[in-house]
Amino acid sequence: VVGISDSLGYWLGRAHHRQGYMSEAAAALVGHYFATSGADALTSGYFTGNAASARVLGKLGFRPTHDERVRSRAQGAEVTLHRLRLTRAEWEIRNG
Repeated sequence: VVGISDSLGYWLGRAHHRQGYMSEAAAALVGHYFATSGADALTSGYFTGNAASARVLGKLGFRPTHDERVRSRAQGAEVTLHRLRLTRAEWEIRNG
């Protein structure tokens, strides 16, 4: 599942982890977002312990902005959400 508005969010079933699907899908969505939205930036985030999401977002050029405590339905607990941001200018530099 992938969603995008002014924030990129995604969830991938374990059977599909470590195959590059999310990196490819997220890159396509971010490109589409900046090509069609006129927005200056896009945000995203990942929970502590989710190194795979941290890598996906890092490869796309997202940079950390702040951390916040949120309730995770999936984990059934309060967890730290690491928030990140990618500006249009940074995306254009990386993607020509």
